[in-house]
Amino acid sequence: NYLRSDILNKVGLHPSLRPSDLTETQKTDLAKALRDVTRQSYRTKGITNDLKRVRRLKASGVERDDYRHLAFRRDGEDCYTCGAPIERIEFSSRRLYLCPTCQPPPT
Repeated sequence: NYLRSDILNKVGLHPSLRPSDLTETQKTDLAKALRDVTRQSYRTKGITNDLKRVRRLKASGVERDDYRHLAFRRDGEDCYTCGAPIERIEFSSRRLYLCPTCQPPPT
């Protein structure tokens, strides 16, 4: 679940969007994020957040659980991109975390 939440947050896509709903650019961005975030998570033992941000947060004394993810388990905390509070939702019986501003539902 953490990869799904953080990959969708990175590319600004709402979890209810289907592949057929996406533009070619969104599909390309999603494919790149799938590869990049998954590889980074593997190399860093689960860190999906921007590594420069991680270094800053770590240097300022922030604990690993609090700097590890972009959106996952950060409900109520500020989105790193826009500052809106991250929300926890249930989608297909799974918990997901998203920014309602950066990842608006499709209209």
